[in-house]
Amino acid sequence: MGSCLAGLAKIIVIDAVLFDLGDTLLHFHAGSPTEVVSVAGTHAYDTLCADGIAVPPLAKYLKILRRTFVYAYIRSRIIRREVQMVETVARAHRKLGIHLDDEQTQDIVYGTLPAVEKLFHKDDQANSVVAALHESGYKLGIVSNTWLPRIAVDSCLREEGLLDYFPTRIYSSMVRVMKPSRRIYELALDHMGVSASRALFIGDRVDNDVKGPASLGMETVLVLHHRPQPRLNVRGSHVITGLDELPPLLRSLGSR
Repeated sequence: MGSCLAGLAKIIVIDAVLFDLGDTLLHFHAGSPTEVVSVAGTHAYDTLCADGIAVPPLAKYLKILRRTFVYAYIRSRIIRREVQMVETVARAHRKLGIHLDDEQTQDIVYGTLPAVEKLFHKDDQANSVVAALHESGYKLGIVSNTWLPRIAVDSCLREEGLLDYFPTRIYSSMVRVMKPSRRIYELALDHMGVSASRALFIGDRVDNDVKGPASLGMETVLVLHHRPQPRLNVRGSHVITGLDELPPLLRSLGSR
């Protein structure tokens, strides 16, 4: 009897599927983070001018804004604490001699969000795949490294018809800790009421979306979107080329 049981394939029960955002559910039109700052900064500059606030020439304004965000971004990757957009915007304006109170700073930041949101678009397969997983009874969540405020990311997901599928959304800008810290995945699992062994994480990066979740015992999926496959030697890991391969993979695991 023991030898017969040993020959049976292991059935993996998955109750929850957690998604990365960038290059997984959403794709980015901008070439770099500094391009985002330039788009948002131009909008902020126009707002300040319209409010009658004295500002330097646009080129100088954008240069200081970009420099401040680049420094904040590099520092965040060193100390593993996410950039806080409102704080960084306030710091950049102080360098320019523009002293805004908290309400003015938030108005500037939130006023730029519609322009920033236009830089994102959903994956062509996102809606159909997410709807199919929801229909199959999986709990769905998002864990993403992003310096954008929660209101901005949620607004983008709402615009793309995805927000309501994800009651659990953990953004590094909201909790400060970043992938691949164990804590950010644990926050999502706790919110969903699911153990790591019954959860699967899908994303496009080996460090954040495969090795990080796998360290907790989660099944993981690397989505390549037809990019070259990297070397991958992580237990419980799978590779797909597009989101439409995810539901069949879950069925093959025996989870539903």
